Amino acid sequence: MAERQQQQVKDMSGIEKFLFSKEEAAYSLAISIRSLEYRIANKEINTRRIGSRVLIPREELRKFAASNHYDSITTKIQ
Repeated sequence: MAERQQQQVKDMSGIEKFLFSKEEAAYSLAISIRSLEYRIANKEINTRRIGSRVLIPREELRKFAASNHYDSITTKIQ
């Protein structure tokens, strides 16, 4: 299983990725890009900036996926 996950984080050149675009991160977490942006804005997910690009570290994706977050978006709206 770990080997399969490692294959998924490699790009086409076979190099393991450490930073992901918002689109890649949202896809990896099975959430919308808007939901990802909301969580970035609320400091639930930390990012790195390289020029104008916003990138999400792999470890941030792992921490978010491992944590419990039961509809924090709808809870804050009410």
